[in-house]
Amino acid sequence: MSKSLPSRPNLEQLKNQAKDLLKAHQNADADAVKRVQAFHPNYPKASEAQIRAAKFSLNDAQLVVAREYGLASWPKLKEHVESLLLETAEPMELFKTAFKEDDAVFFRKLVKRYPEAKTKINEPIATFDSPTIIHVRSSEMLDALLEASTDINGRSR
Repeated sequence: MSKSLPSRPNLEQLKNQAKDLLKAHQNADADAVKRVQAFHPNYPKASEAQIRAAKFSLNDAQLVVAREYGLASWPKLKEHVESLLLETAEPMELFKTAFKEDDAVFFRKLVKRYPEAKTKINEPIATFDSPTIIHVRSSEMLDALLEASTDINGRSR
């Protein structure tokens, strides 16, 4: 039986659920073992001892969480959550979250969905009173910001 996502799912909370499951597995928690057995495709017929002894990574925990919510994989869960958020959440909050989580792929999806937000990319943020680009942590996010701040004719804003 699958769990239901809340109406406004939070990817960070789902990540925390996976981390909690990983810790519970490491502690040989009986509930964690049952969840792994029920939802991980490698362990449906494994004994509790085999599951406790198995190498179990964060990716495995994420897979279990995704399957608990009825999705085949963590990337599918992430994609589903993002699509729900695109429909329900406030766009600028989504931009901030994508930037904070250094998620250039989702950031690009947001730019496509909300092109009017491009005009705000170089505006100061929070208490730093400086443009977003100054706080970039990865080349992927830098590329996404530069793409978004360039207009159709290839000129920078």
